[in-house]
Amino acid sequence: MNREGLLFLMLSLCFAFSVRGQIEVTQELAIDRFLAEIEVTNNGISPIPAFSLGEPALIMTSNFGKNRFSVEPMIAISMKNIKPWSVGVFARYNLVEQDYFTLRVGVNPSVNFQVENYMQDGKEVELIQSRRYFGAEIAPIFTVMKKWRVGFYYLRANGFDEGPKNGHFFGFNTSISRVRLSRYFYFSMVPQIFHLRIDDSEGYYASARLSLHFSDSPFSLASTLNHSLKTELGPDYDLTWNLSLIYRMD
Repeated sequence: MNREGLLFLMLSLCFAFSVRGQIEVTQELAIDRFLAEIEVTNNGISPIPAFSLGEPALIMTSNFGKNRFSVEPMIAISMKNIKPWSVGVFARYNLVEQDYFTLRVGVNPSVNFQVENYMQDGKEVELIQSRRYFGAEIAPIFTVMKKWRVGFYYLRANGFDEGPKNGHFFGFNTSISRVRLSRYFYFSMVPQIFHLRIDDSEGYYASARLSLHFSDSPFSLASTLNHSLKTELGPDYDLTWNLSLIYRMD
């Protein structure tokens, strides 16, 4: 097994043991919610253009919590060359939790991986650079109707390695969930407009996450679309999108 394959195996096993461990913790501590998702996509997209993968990816996430607290680990891997793309954990807490209003805060340590090529002894050598970040977020969310929410989201992030050092993400979003299309399908969508500032550059974007769920099935289809309205952050694309197949365990 080559180095890349071993890395993929190790990350996959870490996720599997994480899921197993979370199930055991759920049973022992009566954690009131747990889910895990495995997503395969043809194009790894990040709201931060510089962090987008731009090639097929495997994304593994889980979410578990009790009462107002939740933890959401994430591992993302490039399927083209079996190399890490991103690893992170969101720890979130609902400061306010009412029928029509929620105020959520959280922190997000993460590592983003970039593949760089350089010349050594006349040969091109590939090097994976890791960049560590730590973010803090706040998100007020208003419930308009049972299946319709609107909210704001702000994330402040700091980088510790070579690359972007200071990031600000501010977005307005709305979510419409579980709209029944037939007895076999239901639909969800999360459109968003956001402003992104990284160091001395900024940009304005529109995005949407569209999901088609199958009744009584753990599988779903999803598409993420991201459009740059005005940006100083490269690349300046009109529209980027992907298609994903998701398997959910809960």
